[in-house]
Amino acid sequence: MGGIHSGTSKQKTISFLAYHERQQQSLCGLHVVNNLLQRHAFTRFSLNRLARKLDKAERRLIDKRKRNAVLHFLTGGRAGWRLDARNCSARGDFSVQVLQAALQSEGLDLVRVTDTDWASRIGESWGFLVHRDDHWLACRQIGDHSIWLNLDSTLAAPLIMSTDEVIALHAGLSSRGGRMTVFNVVGPTPPSPYRRFFCGPVQKLRVNVPADTVL
Repeated sequence: MGGIHSGTSKQKTISFLAYHERQQQSLCGLHVVNNLLQRHAFTRFSLNRLARKLDKAERRLIDKRKRNAVLHFLTGGRAGWRLDARNCSARGDFSVQVLQAALQSEGLDLVRVTDTDWASRIGESWGFLVHRDDHWLACRQIGDHSIWLNLDSTLAAPLIMSTDEVIALHAGLSSRGGRMTVFNVVGPTPPSPYRRFFCGPVQKLRVNVPADTVL
């Protein structure tokens, strides 16, 4: 999983950087995209613009499907009902459609993980978005060391994931129980922050690995 092969108890320490936005208000949708991309790629305002575009597209779709008849049915005949925005709430919650549109602008896409053929993704997938308990979090490989990080914005710092946790993620399962939805991120891997001069909430992490580790 991490490309690690060991035959000795001796250890060595490797260091790497990780971009990690902390939770602000209800903006986990914003943080999950930026943490996945490992840079400050989007702001609340840029995601709001995407949400408004999606809302308008949905309104036009209803218009094309005899809007008046649809609204009459949906509202039980109340007059003056208009379609409310559904892709962003007043608190800053963004729909999965907004997150997907943001990632598509970066050449990436989201594919929902099912329990079929998940083993084929091991060794190929580099990142996932997870929706659990009305909260979004990102998990991804980082650096040349093929280390997986949990970049949940509610954490004080990114967590290095165990092999069991990564396998569960590929299978769309929760390692701690409960229901969740997992999306595989498809497309070229965004560079890790250590590859270039970087500003922002970047943390330096260290991990001990066997001395004869092949990375």
